Amino acid sequence: MKILTDKQNSLLNRREVTVELEYLGQKTPSQVEVIKQAAGVLKTKEELIYVWEIKPTYGVAKGSASLYVYNNKENLDKIHFIKRKKLLKAQREKSLADRKAAKEAKPAETKTEAPKAEAKPEAK
Repeated sequence: MKILTDKQNSLLNRREVTVELEYLGQKTPSQVEVIKQAAGVLKTKEELIYVWEIKPTYGVAKGSASLYVYNNKENLDKIHFIKRKKLLKAQREKSLADRKAAKEAKPAETKTEAPKAEAKPEAK
């Protein structure tokens, strides 16, 4: 991992860092892997790093990542609303599970129903 840019953003109490990633013979690293590597290179705690984006380079085992390194955990939580994102993700997963359950229950109900014979009125 190589640091390309490192800017201090005093308004948001963070450093905005762009790093170059090299991953020969491997898949594009996940956010967790990038955070672990960046914590060692930037000499900071993993919990203070937020991965904004990972951009792989097409056809080459290289890419770049934009990271935000905060001074403390409170600043990170204020800006990125991590708890809110987790809550929204849990709600989305629950609604998807409910939809799948509804779809599975619907075919089971149609199979158990017998076709009803309609009564025809007699002609006089």
